[in-house]
Amino acid sequence: MTILLKIIGTILTIFGISSYKYLPGSYTIRFLWVVLHALYLKPINKPIKNNKNIGENISPFSTFKRYNKCCLLECDFFGFHKNNVTYFTELDLCRTECGLFALHYYFKNSILKNEKFAYVALANVSNNFLKEIKPFQNYEMNSKIIGWGDKWVWMITIFTIDEKIKIINNDTNNNNNTDNKIIPENIPPMYLNLKDGDKIGKRVSCISLAKLVFKQGRKTLDPWNIVQLSGFEDNEINLKARKNEIGVSENSNNPLELLKIFEQT
Repeated sequence: MTILLKIIGTILTIFGISSYKYLPGSYTIRFLWVVLHALYLKPINKPIKNNKNIGENISPFSTFKRYNKCCLLECDFFGFHKNNVTYFTELDLCRTECGLFALHYYFKNSILKNEKFAYVALANVSNNFLKEIKPFQNYEMNSKIIGWGDKWVWMITIFTIDEKIKIINNDTNNNNNTDNKIIPENIPPMYLNLKDGDKIGKRVSCISLAKLVFKQGRKTLDPWNIVQLSGFEDNEINLKARKNEIGVSENSNNPLELLKIFEQT
């Protein structure tokens, strides 16, 4: 009996260590760390035009990456792959990090001046699940603010896994199909930032489109005003963002077009 208990204890210990990011209370710690790091630990990130100064934003459309390994507590034990629900946990962290760091100057400056600042509320999120993530498989999350209008802010997050390319040519990502009712099962393998000669590609596992809004109390703020307070005052940025808003709103269920917009932004 003692040996059996030791075996069970060992299994549970290994299970817990390998799945520490999904143990009770870990989500709160991970979320607070992102906020604490952005608002209090990271030096103010003033936008610049000289891209030689690595580490500082040159555009509100900067891409922010997160890395993770699919642990057992993330898995659906019926299909034994990453459970679709757990994507939303990672998306919370991705959106928070992307929003705070892409517009870091605004948030950090407000903290330093002890001023009230807007918070980013989630209005809607839609996911296109394209490829399963297996247990203990490494995956990458790329998040980027894509565009905005008078009210809404749009952000895309793409989950990828390293995979040997399964296509002969690179036409997959250049598909001109604009049908908004694409069935995921009929979508060919998609790769993020695929280049000629690549043998291993970033296979797209999931594309998530989030619709956000800046709020201060009950007041809704114009996204362009927040972007300008973040140091990005070039009107070309605003024009590009508004063009992208039209693109994502018209193709919210079309992962091929969303991937294209993400890569071109």
